[in-house]
Parts: sequence; C-alpha cells; structure tokens
Amino acid sequence: MQHKQFSILILAAVILAFTHVAQALPAEGGAPRIVGGVDADRNAWPFITALVPKGADATRQFCGGSLIASQYVLTAAHCVETATPESIDVIVNIHDLRNEGSEGQRSAVAAIYPHEEYNAYTSSNDVAILKLSQPIDASKGTPVALASQSDIVSLEPGSNATTIGWGNTVAQPDPDDGYNFPNILRQVGVEYVSRTTCQNIGGGYSSITENAICAGFAEGGKDACQGDSGGPLIINDNGKIKLIGVVSWGDGCAQPNAYGVYANVGHFSGASGWIATKKLDIDYPTYTNARFISTNDRSRVVTISNNSDTSFNVIDAKAQSATISQNNCQSTLTQNTSCSIIMRCQTPSEKPLLC
Repeated sequence: MQHKQFSILILAAVILAFTHVAQALPAEGGAPRIVGGVDADRNAWPFITALVPKGADATRQFCGGSLIASQYVLTAAHCVETATPESIDVIVNIHDLRNEGSEGQRSAVAAIYPHEEYNAYTSSNDVAILKLSQPIDASKGTPVALASQSDIVSLEPGSNATTIGWGNTVAQPDPDDGYNFPNILRQVGVEYVSRTTCQNIGGGYSSITENAICAGFAEGGKDACQGDSGGPLIINDNGKIKLIGVVSWGDGCAQPNAYGVYANVGHFSGASGWIATKKLDIDYPTYTNARFISTNDRSRVVTISNNSDTSFNVIDAKAQSATISQNNCQSTLTQNTSCSIIMRCQTPSEKPLLC
C-alpha cells in the first residue's frame, strides 16, 4: 500500500516571560461580517456551528462555522489566528444561543489547522479546519456538502445564495457604528457576484483572487456582519444544500457597492484539495503557545499522532519564529503510533521577547 505523504507547518508563537502570561480569548478581527435577514427555522441548518471561548456560555459566540464531517468544522482562519485548541469550544446545530441545554452538541477542539498561506493583510486563503475532540452525534447535527470548483464556475451572476449566523444586524459603513447581536440564528438571501465585478470596486476588493468569491447587492441592504465570520454561504443545487463560501470580510456591512467576500470553498475542496489534506485523523498542534519559565528553557516538543487506518510519511516540517533542533518523524508513521519534533527558540537570552 502506498503511504500518504504529509507536510507539516508548525506555527510557533512562543512567549518568553518570567511572569504569568494571560491567555487572550479569541477575537474576531477586522470587519469581517446578518443584516436585512430573518430568523432561521429551528431545524433548517443542522451543520451550523458557533465558536465560543472555552467553557463559556453560548451567548458569547464570536464566530461561526460549518460542520463538514462528523469530527471537522470549517471556519475562517482569522477567527482562530490567536486561538489554541484549549481556548475554544464549538456548539453544532444550536439555534437559540440561550438554549444550549436543549439544542445542539458542544465539543472541545483537538486541533486547529489554519491555511498555511493565510494572509491576514489581504485575507487571502481565509479558511481553517477545526478537528473536534469527539464526533458529533448524527441526531445532533449533520455535515453540509462541499461545493466543487465546477459548482462555483457554473454559478451565474445573480444566482441565489444564503448566508447564516448570529452576527450584527445593524447596517454600518464603519465597524463602530452600532451593534445588535441576536441570540436566534438568522439568515439572509444574497446574490452571487462575479469576481470581476467585485474586483472593479477597487481598494481591497481589487486583490481578490480565485480563493475568494463575492455575494451581495450593488445597492447594499443585505449582508453578513461582525460575528458572522467563519459561517456559511450556501446554495440550493437542485434540492441539495452545498457550502460555497466562508464569511471572510467586507467594507462595512450591507453598504452600497461593498459586497461581502467569502473564502471560495470550491477552491479548497476536492479529493486532493486543501480541506481533504486536513481530514486525515492526524493530530498535531499547529499553534504551540508556550510560556518560558527561564531563558534556559527554550525547547518545546511537538507530538504527531496517526489515528487513521493508513500509514503516512512526514516529508517535511517547518517552524516559524523557531527552529527545529530534532526531528524524530523521518520514518513511516503507522496506525496508532506517534513521533515527535523538538523546536527551539533562537532569541538571544538577553532579549526575552516573542520568539
């Protein structure tokens, strides 16, 4: 049997400190952004997912997501760029954030896999996979189908789509113009917009590439807004619901000539696409946040575990803000085995700064 090849990028955000370091809760950045919509039906969208701080009440939802397999949620990279698996929970198929006791299923997060080429400045490749610590029971939530790139290509400008979430319902040209965050899940119908039309707006829109799509109305009025980030943009394809986008960003909310921008799911789906590479039952910490007790304590061990039924080879491992001093993952990793990589901070001892 041919082994799978697996490349790992370890994003090391290692803090050197001599005092306690408070862990900030994940926060939604920028103005990624349901305005002009209606309350969703209770059982309409069994894949909808709320991201909440670890152990927090569901009403502290800060981003959305979509269940795409029993143990995987697709969200936006910007929603989790400062998060660790230990800092967040997900709640799948909840409708009223005040009713978690009778709705949905909460799960801890086992691993966070943001796209390796996510660019926070341009919002390019704004997708991330959350591997859950346990599968979602089929009676509690069911995955949504992923659109293919051919599905996206076949969309005509003006095609109907729907975006869903618990985000701000106040239309605003500026992110600080006012907020109203509902507890009831809401949805709004928008229209697919060609990439060229979107790029012609100028500004940040001009840099949109094939990894993003746009939706909305030239006159504004209906859009996703703050708190909806990471949530779904879907279409009804002859009776089958398909996920075509992940809420990413926009210039304000529901403003004229300022469409909503969504990560293009078709660009990342497919048998050999980026999403498939993360659904391998392979656990490794993408972010390693550590507090160094002393300047002599500069190494961290990253453990990689193969929980799948297929052997694989780790062909490459890279670290940002640190170097790899020892790699024990240079042979085939068979089922239910683990290996380790040791990374070391290279910051001079007289400079106990971010490594």
